[in-house]
Amino acid sequence: MHLNDCTRRVRLFETTGDTKQHADFLTEAEDLRRRLKQNSWFGTLSDRRQKDLLAGQTLTISSKDQQIEAAGMDKSEFDTIWQLFSQHVHIQPLSFYRMEPNGRGTGMLNDTDLAYIGLALKKCTEIMSVCTDRMVELFPDVAPVRQGKASKFAPGPRANLPKAMKRSRGRSAL
Repeated sequence: MHLNDCTRRVRLFETTGDTKQHADFLTEAEDLRRRLKQNSWFGTLSDRRQKDLLAGQTLTISSKDQQIEAAGMDKSEFDTIWQLFSQHVHIQPLSFYRMEPNGRGTGMLNDTDLAYIGLALKKCTEIMSVCTDRMVELFPDVAPVRQGKASKFAPGPRANLPKAMKRSRGRSAL
């Protein structure tokens, strides 16, 4: 993933003419390649897979289909959601075509956009629930502290709090 990010930044800074950052990311990408080649587990991958990964064009070692299977997701449902969401995120015709009827794409409240928002939240919730369950399987000592919707997030030191929270919570509460 880090090598993929570096190679994308190399291309970005090449096109913008930022020679300093271009050179820095070229160096970092080469260091990552060197480290990968020295990794014994990486050496167990097929030559073809190693070549693809070292090119930095691949985001993850396993394919999207392998990840869907490992996550226990229904591939057909995933593919449908992927197509729907990616068509609306990227600059494809579906992103703009038929936007205006019933206020769609104008920022006005409408049932279709609300349904898409609801669908996205539902899918995210399902995925996060599965991820959380799997984390508890991997780290069973956290199971007793799970409180579901009553769980609280501790932001850590007071310095991490947004200013509004610092004022509303007061020093004594921290």
